[in-house]
Amino acid sequence: MHIETLYKVLQGDHEQEVRVATALKAAGVAAAVKSLPYMKETIFPALSKMAKNTEGGQRIELAGVLMDMAKPLGKDAAIELVFPDVDILLVDEKVDVRLAVINRLGAFIETVGMGPSEKVGPPPPPRLCLVGRRRHLARHVSWITAQLPGDQWTRTRSSVET
Repeated sequence: MHIETLYKVLQGDHEQEVRVATALKAAGVAAAVKSLPYMKETIFPALSKMAKNTEGGQRIELAGVLMDMAKPLGKDAAIELVFPDVDILLVDEKVDVRLAVINRLGAFIETVGMGPSEKVGPPPPPRLCLVGRRRHLARHVSWITAQLPGDQWTRTRSSVET
């Protein structure tokens, strides 16, 4: 019997405790299976439903496993699947569920990144523009406008120099 089949059988068990115990192993199974369609269609939906079910048990642990799913899912699938659940779990009525999500944010961010700002890189060094009697003002303005595109920088610089 393959692990995919075994996991699916346990996930559909008639006992809630077995389904929860199976869901608690979801991230490990996902990492072992390495099949994105299987993770997206079989493992994640059941885990997500259990973690968000306010009537269910072991939601704190399930929220942590849900966050751990980001790594085996990969960046794109984690953004698509895990991120919407993070929004829901971070406003959960149970503080321990919220804390479980917060405690796993580091690993989640390592997988998905920080967003568009991570591509920008470090800010450029300030440009010094020494303009005669307005030296101090020119330095200040050039530091503020250091991140403007070239044509805006030229217009700003020439307005200070006049």
